[in-house]
Amino acid sequence: ATWVLPRRGMYVLTAAFVNGFVAVPAARHPLPLRCSPVQALRPGSIKEATLQQGKRPYGEESRRYRRTIYRHEDWLRHRSETRLLRNLQGTFTSGVVRSLLSEVIAVTLVALLVIVWNAALFGYDSLGTTTTQPGLFGEEVPAFLRAQLPVSIFTLSSPALGLLLVFRTNTSYQRWLEARQAWGRIVSHCRNIMRQATLWIEEDEAEDVADPDAARRSLEELRLCVWAFPRSLWAHLSDPAKEPRFAQEVRERFPSDASAALLLGSSHRPLRALSLLSAAMDRLPIDEKKKVEMDKSCILLGDACETCERIFANPVPLVYTRHTARFLSAWLLLLPLGLWEGFGSSWNHLALLPAATVVSIFLFGIEELAVQLEEPFSILPLEALCEEVAVAADAMLEGRASARAPLVEAGRRATPPAQRGGVGPAMLLHAEDAGATLLAAALSATQQQERYFFAGGLCASLSHALATPIDVVKTKQQTRPEFRDLSLLDGLRRVAQADGPAALLTGVAPTVVGYGLEGACKFGVYEALKPASAPLLASLGLGADQSAAAGPVAAAVVAGGLASLVLAPAEATRIRMVSEPSYASLGLLGAASRLYEAEGTHAHAHSHTHAHTHALTP
Repeated sequence: ATWVLPRRGMYVLTAAFVNGFVAVPAARHPLPLRCSPVQALRPGSIKEATLQQGKRPYGEESRRYRRTIYRHEDWLRHRSETRLLRNLQGTFTSGVVRSLLSEVIAVTLVALLVIVWNAALFGYDSLGTTTTQPGLFGEEVPAFLRAQLPVSIFTLSSPALGLLLVFRTNTSYQRWLEARQAWGRIVSHCRNIMRQATLWIEEDEAEDVADPDAARRSLEELRLCVWAFPRSLWAHLSDPAKEPRFAQEVRERFPSDASAALLLGSSHRPLRALSLLSAAMDRLPIDEKKKVEMDKSCILLGDACETCERIFANPVPLVYTRHTARFLSAWLLLLPLGLWEGFGSSWNHLALLPAATVVSIFLFGIEELAVQLEEPFSILPLEALCEEVAVAADAMLEGRASARAPLVEAGRRATPPAQRGGVGPAMLLHAEDAGATLLAAALSATQQQERYFFAGGLCASLSHALATPIDVVKTKQQTRPEFRDLSLLDGLRRVAQADGPAALLTGVAPTVVGYGLEGACKFGVYEALKPASAPLLASLGLGADQSAAAGPVAAAVVAGGLASLVLAPAEATRIRMVSEPSYASLGLLGAASRLYEAEGTHAHAHSHTHAHTHALTP
């Protein structure tokens, strides 16, 4: 357990039970959660600043401690089961609440004035008795002097106030989010520039660069410029009081005072740093086409810089901000007048005081959150982001020698990954026979794509089984003249009257079996061949785009043809069972055997064209 003991507004001690009571110093190195029940402090957090300074920072001083970067331990604490109680405990020590002290006190004083005014004019309850004492002016005080408003005024106006607060908060959050995304692009493109330079300069070094040290110096200059741009933009968006620190860092990193003066003496340092970055890229001994690719990142860095400047220079329209603040202030200052009568059950309406105080804290707090988020750069972790760029640039420059080294030495084969089954692109590209490759894919599909076979067979068998009465009428219309001019309903009625309702299900067994196998083959084989078809076509000489477009079509053709071959015997048996009464009573196996004995495989193969056409018919 962790205790922070408040004394005269000062946080003076943190103690924990770790094999006895021990004092915990205010260190920047967090303790592992698994080693001690002491809560690890996040570097740069308000709690750490409280322990270091002996007091809790508030207001503008606290903004630099709100540049939150979470670690794994912080996320565990953020979603812990005790987070709600922990947040409630910190309500009155919250920086947001402390910054609203004057506004909350004003609302509380209005509530106290309402209670005193009404008690003085219209009477009050004596302490310890149930007797109501008359007011200072007796009982003949006019009712209009009572400090009270109808609560319906606040009920009707609260939706409008809520919408204003929601829009105000959302607008401020969108500004914060846009600023964070802009800085995310800055970090990403700075890394990208350094990555491209370290790879491409080494690729061309053997041919175009006579002096290897020249390449190294060019990369050192680029690394410096990659750091200088985000650092200059941070200083451009920060408090002018931090100018000495920025100047000191620039002089420490730049090779000479003259080169540092080029940046520090500029009226717009981010643009000067971007110009220095472009010039350093232009001096790199790499191909011009690759320089063009790198320059695209510089263009995007300029766009991100403009986004940050726009957010920093243009607040939410002041008329909107001021009207919301006036509406909220008037609403809360008048709220005690509307709540006074509702607290009549409490002694002299004194419960109005804490109620008005709590409501004002949370509603004023919403508007305060919007104000805090409106200018996001003083609460974003820009220092950490600049450090990320510098660390990434250093790491890429240090690993330049091995950046383009192959992971597998010449003459050696890479260790293959664990066999996962199926036919991958590598197997297809080395296959000598396309037919063998497709056969391998089909065999693999039976092992790896069971769900597609099962789902396709189940859906196809059920849907065609439900349509068996329609197939019976259709077959009779094709084979018996007396059914040709009948509609579907008349045909169903004629079959039921002539042969009984059970005749409408004639051939349901071959339908279920045949279309179950057909659906399994069609959908299962298609899903199995789809990832293998494009690499196969590419290995046969087709272009990449054409292979990607034609691959699924080829897989569908193969799957559809195979499915029709499987369907043909069952479809031939079904047609004979419907068209010839002597076959209907034999059942599936009996009818198929008799058909084979009478006409051989020709009867089943003859139905292949019909089955293929029927299968493609919706």
